[in-house]
Amino acid sequence: MSAHLNNGDLASDARAMLAVLSKADEPGALLFELGVALGRFGVENIVVATFERAGSLGTDAMLLQKLPKDWLRTYVEHEYGRHDPVLRLCTRTKRSFAWTEAERELPPNARSAEVMAAAGRHGMTEGLCVPIHGRRGLEGCVSVSGAWLDIGPRVRPVIDVVARGVFDRCREMASRAHRSAPSHLTRRERDVLYLAARGLSAGAAAAELGISERTVTTHMTSACRKLDAPNKTAAVATAILRDLLGPAHRNF
Repeated sequence: MSAHLNNGDLASDARAMLAVLSKADEPGALLFELGVALGRFGVENIVVATFERAGSLGTDAMLLQKLPKDWLRTYVEHEYGRHDPVLRLCTRTKRSFAWTEAERELPPNARSAEVMAAAGRHGMTEGLCVPIHGRRGLEGCVSVSGAWLDIGPRVRPVIDVVARGVFDRCREMASRAHRSAPSHLTRRERDVLYLAARGLSAGAAAAELGISERTVTTHMTSACRKLDAPNKTAAVATAILRDLLGPAHRNF
């Protein structure tokens, strides 16, 4: 079974999803819209979690979750967090990975196998984990699963971008932080973020704006710093979710 994305590029697919998610004003609405957005890829279950430190789930780890009934209780009672291969690989890599990759890449372990078998019995046969890294290192993860997943090379980058945006939005909701004013970013910073959201390279953005490529890079670096984003992709996702691109940039 396979889902189909729009005929547009990766940027337009991710933007379309983030634009919808940005309108969710509370966790329940965000979870609903996320389920709709990712459901076409087979996603049935979602967890957005934070880490107090690498490898350690915080007391308020679950920022957002939609999980099978009784799975959380089973997970806690059997101390699966200490043996979960997905959680273990999440602390060791920056790339997204299928759950099966965690089983293959880590040393065989009977308890790890028990965790994955139990997940399968709860309907979580296939999964994808997206580690979330910020300026302070590993900050959390977004993990999705279902009976089947379409997470091929065309789909996975879209989920990666959406996962980062959702994590930022969840953390914003959890901390009850006030939304940043549009003036937080300069006009040129919004310009380069907007062009990056359209899929333009730094060179193409420079030509579009009539400035040097180095200046584009400088503006993007400043925008990443202000948005506490580790890279351009994360900055674009955060800017879209926080509606920071301004009235002149909202037609994408």
